[in-house]
Amino acid sequence: MEGAMIEMERRQRRAAQVCLGAVALTLALVFSSFIISSSRFVEERRPSDSSFEIALWGVVLLAGIGSIALRRVQLGAARLRRIAATGGQLRVLAACERAALWGAALGGGIAVLGFAIALLTGEPFDMLRAALIASIAMFYNYPRAESWRQIMAEFGG
Repeated sequence: MEGAMIEMERRQRRAAQVCLGAVALTLALVFSSFIISSSRFVEERRPSDSSFEIALWGVVLLAGIGSIALRRVQLGAARLRRIAATGGQLRVLAACERAALWGAALGGGIAVLGFAIALLTGEPFDMLRAALIASIAMFYNYPRAESWRQIMAEFGG
């Protein structure tokens, strides 16, 4: 049991570092969008293709909702019970880690899409809106050690 706890802490720490890296990417993109929009590179607001912009915002919203749904599905009780029965503690830990990494990846993708929208429209507040959605997705999917301990206690054997 002690070895599984050490492995859990190692995986949780690694997943948390990836999630924090996605948060850092989001912040860097927010600052970059404001710097780029205030510089001489963007001298006037570009006319936007509203249908394309709406489609990109739709992708951003679907990715945000999808990241929450993905975590709910991947860490569902029935699924974890089946994983624990067939693969044991390490497979349960891998499922927890995979859910956190997918959440971070989707959050980072949302931030990149928001940056693209901000570059297309010349409006840095579009990036700020996307960063808010990305932050909510990443916060929801952040690998909390206490929740992983509860999962291991219930499904880890």
